[in-house]
Amino acid sequence: MSKCCIEPDWTSYIHMISGYSRVHNLYDSLRLYDEMKRRGWAPGLEVYHSLIYVLTHENCLTEALKLVDRMKESGPVPDSTTYNLIIRPLCENARFEDARSVLARMLGDGISPTIDTYHELLKGENSEGALGVLDRMNKAGLGPNHDTFTCMLDEYFKSGEPDDALKIWSAMKMKSSGLENDLSLRKLVEQPSPGQCKGKMKLSPFIVCQKESVWKASDCKMEVTMSQATRSCSDLT
Repeated sequence: MSKCCIEPDWTSYIHMISGYSRVHNLYDSLRLYDEMKRRGWAPGLEVYHSLIYVLTHENCLTEALKLVDRMKESGPVPDSTTYNLIIRPLCENARFEDARSVLARMLGDGISPTIDTYHELLKGENSEGALGVLDRMNKAGLGPNHDTFTCMLDEYFKSGEPDDALKIWSAMKMKSSGLENDLSLRKLVEQPSPGQCKGKMKLSPFIVCQKESVWKASDCKMEVTMSQATRSCSDLT
C-alpha cells in the first residue's frame, strides 16, 4: 500500500493479519503485528484471534496460550471464541489431549464452552467417550442437536467405525425424540460401504417409511425393521 502512496491505517492491518492467518502464513501475520505495535496501535480482539488461530495451526500452542495470558493481563478479555480458535486446529490435527487440556483451562478461566467447542472435541472420542460428552452438553443446555449427531456419524464412518455410529444412533433415539427421522438417519444408512460392513451387504440407499416403521432398500430388494437396524453392520445380511 505504501508503494501506491496509500498509508495503511489500523483497519488495514487488521484485515491483512486476518487474511494472512486464514492462509496459515505465520511469518507475515507476526510481522504485521509487530508493525502495529511499533506504530503504537493496540491490536484488538480480532487481531489476537487471528494470531492465536495461526499460531495453534502451525504447532505453536505455547505461544498461542501466552497471547491468551497477555489478553487476560491487558485486554481485550478472552472469550469462548478465543479458546475455540485454539481447540479447533488442535482437533483438526488430531491433538485431542492438547484440546482437552485447553478445555480445562477454558473452564478454569470461568468461560463456558459452546456447542461448537463440543462438536470439535467429539471428533476425538469413541462411542463411550462421546456419550459422556453428550451428557455434559445436555447438562449445559447445549443440545445435543441434529448437527451434533450428523457430525459424529460422519466422523465414525470416515474412521471406518460403523459399529460406533450405530451405537450413537441408538443412544440418539433415547436422548431426543424425532432425531432419528432427520438427516442423521440418512447419514447412518447411506454411508457404510461393503468394506466397512465386512463385505456382507451394501446399505445404500435406504428410504424411511415412517408409517410402517420400516426401511426399504430398493437396490438390494430387502427390508430391515428399525429394531434390526440398530444391530452392527456385521449382523446385517
